[in-house]
Amino acid sequence: MHRLLILPMILLTLGISACKSVPASEPIQVPPLTVHRPERPILDAVGQDTAVKDLTEALSQVMSYADKLDLYIDSMEVYYPAVIAILQK
Repeated sequence: MHRLLILPMILLTLGISACKSVPASEPIQVPPLTVHRPERPILDAVGQDTAVKDLTEALSQVMSYADKLDLYIDSMEVYYPAVIAILQK
């Protein structure tokens, strides 16, 4: 029984002793993301009497959301490649 344990013990000892310690490096500094994703607007129901007014308000809210989302996506297209470049150094 002891003969069966000798080979694994030798391999384990060689494996542990062959490990090389890695010197400590500086932590990577990634800039924080300053832009937050805009919240989707919750549109009100369209009434029969004020349909044109309600639809105009809804269209205005959706257009405002689309503009904010475009700005968010543009900032993501700048931020993520910058982070990847920092991590690849």
